This record gives sequence, C-alpha cells and structure tokens, in this order.
Amino acid sequence: MLPVFAVLCLLGAIEHFGVDIQLAQWMFHLEGGVNTWGLRHWWFTDGVLHTGGRNLVGLMGLVLLLALAASHFRQSLKPYRRGFYYLFLCVLSSVMLVRMGKNLTNVSCPWDLLQFGGKFPYVPFPWSLSANDVGGQCFPGGHSSGAFAWICLYYFAAVYFPQHRQRVLLSVLTVGLVFSLCQEFRGAHFLSHDLWSLLLSWTLASLLFFVFFPAKVRRQLAD
Repeated sequence: MLPVFAVLCLLGAIEHFGVDIQLAQWMFHLEGGVNTWGLRHWWFTDGVLHTGGRNLVGLMGLVLLLALAASHFRQSLKPYRRGFYYLFLCVLSSVMLVRMGKNLTNVSCPWDLLQFGGKFPYVPFPWSLSANDVGGQCFPGGHSSGAFAWICLYYFAAVYFPQHRQRVLLSVLTVGLVFSLCQEFRGAHFLSHDLWSLLLSWTLASLLFFVFFPAKVRRQLAD
C-alpha cells in the first residue's frame, strides 16, 4: 500500500500549498483565457480525448464482459475466469464510487468558479460538504477514473503475465495522465480531483486483490 500512502502525502502537499488553484490559473492564462477556457470545446480535447476516451473505456468494458462470459464456455479462457471477475468488480466498483463521490461532495468544476469566468466561489473538499453557495459534481475526477479504474490490470498481469506487469501499470498510468491533463486543460477538474480518482482505484484494486487471490499467490508475487 506504499503507493496509496505516497498519493495521500502528495494530496496533502497540494492542499497545503494551494497547488490546485495555482496550476489551474497557469493553464487558464496559458490558453489566453479571460472569461472562458480556450480548450474547453477544442475538437482534440473535447472530441478526441474526452468523447473518444470515454468510448474507448466503454469498449474495454464490453471486451471484458465478453471475455468473462466466454470463460464459462471456452477451456482456454477458464484459467483466467477468477481474474476476469476480479477485473470486472474492480472497474465497476471504482467507477461507481467516483460517481457516488461526484454526487455527494458538492465540489464545483474550475470552469464554474468566479476566478475562471464562472459564478461560484472556490470551496475545496471537504469544506464543500457544508457549503451552501456552491454547486457541482466535479469531485473526484470522472473522466480520469475511466482509465485509473483499470489499474487493477497491474494485479491481473502480476498473476497471469508477471513479466508484463510493469508495462501494464505504465500503460494504465499513461492513459490516466492523458485523460487527467485533458480535463484539467479544459477546466473540468483540478489536479487533486484526478489524484483522488487514482487513489480510490488503486486502493480498491489492492483490497480486492487480497479478497480474490489466496495468500500463496500473493507471496509468490512478493518473492
């Protein structure tokens, strides 16, 4: 759980030093923003990275469901069935937890804030829970969670394809980083929003790994 602790420390530093607002202001002015985010509706960030990325995640989910179903009929896939169930539960739980968080935390997107042309004051989580003059569903980061939810592929690869687990982890983190930067440059999220999505997904993947796979398998991975 060392990565979880590292992300928590990073989130604490971001909050203490006000990195969210400073980074967002830098991005906003870099785009030439005065009352709006210049890249919010750009075809590449909005169409390719946001809409296209969402479609990619949906396609991956469909492939996983097909693989899970096929594992009940094809002998070649039967050894991976437990892993497919693990992936399914991890991805579903991560996405649902982030969705629930967005509905409950009452955090506005950067593009809705006064300093970026919006109408709401900046109130970060957890103070947003008791705030009355804000409104939003922007925490944690939803788009990046679509990528970070697949961080469970690291554990899946560690069990079935251990020689590839580092490459798998790097691939998932890279896609998550791209999705995060896309939304941050569009004004949809702060850096901490996406880090919280990563934290939740990694924590769930780690906990469910202990549930799905016996101690013998976990010890082999540690050796």
